[in-house]
Amino acid sequence: MLSKQNFIIGAVIVFFIALIVIERKASIKIILRAFLTMVILYFIYARGVLNNVSIAILSILVVFLISFINIFINEGIHRKSFAELISVIITSLFTGVIILIICKITNASVTYQDGNLQEATSIRGMEFSISVVCMLGIFMDIISRITLNLDEAKNKTEDISWKEQFKEGIKIGRQLISEKINMLFLIFAGITLLPICMYISNGYSIVEILNIDYIFFACLVTFVGNIGLIISVPITSLVYSIFNRKKTVYKTTSENIIDGKRSLKL
Repeated sequence: MLSKQNFIIGAVIVFFIALIVIERKASIKIILRAFLTMVILYFIYARGVLNNVSIAILSILVVFLISFINIFINEGIHRKSFAELISVIITSLFTGVIILIICKITNASVTYQDGNLQEATSIRGMEFSISVVCMLGIFMDIISRITLNLDEAKNKTEDISWKEQFKEGIKIGRQLISEKINMLFLIFAGITLLPICMYISNGYSIVEILNIDYIFFACLVTFVGNIGLIISVPITSLVYSIFNRKKTVYKTTSENIIDGKRSLKL
């Protein structure tokens, strides 16, 4: 009988082959970003937890490093990248703090059950950490799309003020968040459907199921995460417009015309 890790290794190999075949040169950036993300999660986050480093400090550091690496490797270093980085950090930390506050008020906790020792352990602040890390990829994706579309709007042959940029960002965000919201609900359904069915078969009511910490936390991450998605739209639009408030593009129509001819304004 083959070991389970062999299937994991095989899946990883097939993944890399398929990625290289489809993405070709672009796969280098994707693989580099994935590798560095795993390095950060293991050597900084996991090692930090084992050494009793503050979960809050670890989470903020990990969010910053993963966002920084993924955004700047993919986008390069410019105004758009910095606006994207700040927007991701603000949105992620806001979502994590709200989830942590609600968990503290309701005394909900995320516990780890050791299969051999049968001992449940809970790490203080882990709710904040899990929520910001698991939502980070979705936040980076939608914020990247908003800033990309704003850059395209800014580069049209017309001047655009920061207020117009902000309004444009809201308009763009409205068109993007619906698919991400649906994605979060599908993720929630995927990780909770089987446990919910098992609880129902054992005679639990919906109210009782929602009060189980695991299910409660999954619901909380889903709905507060969706709130974070919605809030990321005005946050990204505002941060981008602030970074580019003095950035204008030359107009194609001259405002300095004398006797039907374009004049040079010194």
